[in-house]
Amino acid sequence: MSTAIDKYIEELKTKYREADQALTIINILIHDFPDLDIKHTRWGDILLHSKSVNDDVDDCVICHSCGCCNDSPLLVRPFKSFILNNVVTKIYSNPPEFCIGEKMITPVKIRDSDGDEKYATEEIRADWIKILKTEHISDKVIEKVAKYANEHGDLTEELTSVALAKAINEALGD
Repeated sequence: MSTAIDKYIEELKTKYREADQALTIINILIHDFPDLDIKHTRWGDILLHSKSVNDDVDDCVICHSCGCCNDSPLLVRPFKSFILNNVVTKIYSNPPEFCIGEKMITPVKIRDSDGDEKYATEEIRADWIKILKTEHISDKVIEKVAKYANEHGDLTEELTSVALAKAINEALGD
């Protein structure tokens, strides 16, 4: 056989092993998360998601929906990681992504709560905490998003731990 054919056979075997492993993991997850669903992103990412993990998500991806648009939406994708068959598997919340703002076309110079100047690159929605708390997203994820918002957002008041706790209580209607 030719070297190209041998290489192609090995590629097919690898794809088969990967597909078989993915199928095994999904079957395990369906048993543990009967509401498991899947979302395909614009860029081909596959997000397995379940409302069952919303209270337990402990990490998140913060990204833009598009890399080429100057005003692309800023998304948060909360998830919980599991190790199944020696593979780290992420189960995202349901819904699997939340729009909390958008990229600024032109960064804006603002003064933070300490009076220091900074350039904001993100326009953060005023109701982002309420959006996440309405879906029971954990405070741990909200703290990570707040850190990102403090560093990149157009917030004139920093979300300190006290301010964040107050905002979470307000979002919950307490």
